[in-house]
Amino acid sequence: MQKGRKVYSPHFILSFNYMFARCPRNDWESGEDYPNFGQIRSDQSFNWSVFSIPLWTRFTDAQEYRDGYGVIGYKVKTIRETHIINPVFENDTFNILHKPLLNNYSHCELAQLKEVTKKQKRDLRMTFKHKCIRPLYPLKDRSKTQLMFDYSRMYLHRFVFWIRIALSTTTQE
Repeated sequence: MQKGRKVYSPHFILSFNYMFARCPRNDWESGEDYPNFGQIRSDQSFNWSVFSIPLWTRFTDAQEYRDGYGVIGYKVKTIRETHIINPVFENDTFNILHKPLLNNYSHCELAQLKEVTKKQKRDLRMTFKHKCIRPLYPLKDRSKTQLMFDYSRMYLHRFVFWIRIALSTTTQE
């Protein structure tokens, strides 16, 4: 829940953080490890690993749990450095913005900082395809061990995040 908490600058979204996106079951071909990346939008929304685990990405803004959705995750570095992975993009074409919603404080959005052609949007989808993780298939659950790992990652990312906030506050004083 947002509960009046602040929106954080992209400066605090670190390159090793993950952005989790849900993908509906009909985007997944039977037997495929990943969804159809042609469905990624240029205004894609995500859950930030500092405040979320992959499983929580299945919840809608109305707090409905959708087990028919799979979840994929991208490192922030992949999004920000798309130009390194695929040279058709300019440096600093994309970033991530923290945009909390009432029922989803970890909500972030893909920010397009430079013009992107239709062909580049297709290229973006294929670039992301080769640099993502798939923590959840549609209709599958995480094991207790996987959930422990997910919570550990979230709390580790949050710990580093709070250190970064503290250091930022200290240097401003």
